[in-house]
Amino acid sequence: MTDLQAFLGELDPDRWAVFVLSEIEGLRGTEIAAELGVNLSTVYARLRVAKAGFERTMARRRGERRGRGFGCRCSASRRSAAAWRSRPRWRCSGC
Repeated sequence: MTDLQAFLGELDPDRWAVFVLSEIEGLRGTEIAAELGVNLSTVYARLRVAKAGFERTMARRRGERRGRGFGCRCSASRRSAAAWRSRPRWRCSGC
């Protein structure tokens, strides 16, 4: 089973439909909204969540581990955003 098939199998039906219509079929947001009978903002919200899930799934499958926001439990992942930006090349020993 490919990574894409595994990811699509994990999605709920609403997000699955929006993701497939947008990313695979190439439809625009307005076309997807008309096809599914939902608001345009609903389409974009579902697509945003689905794309974020896709990125997380692919990163996890590639074995990538990063600091802030990617599951690292070190103190570096709890730094403020300003402190994090001030040291962009710094990584903890666990990341």
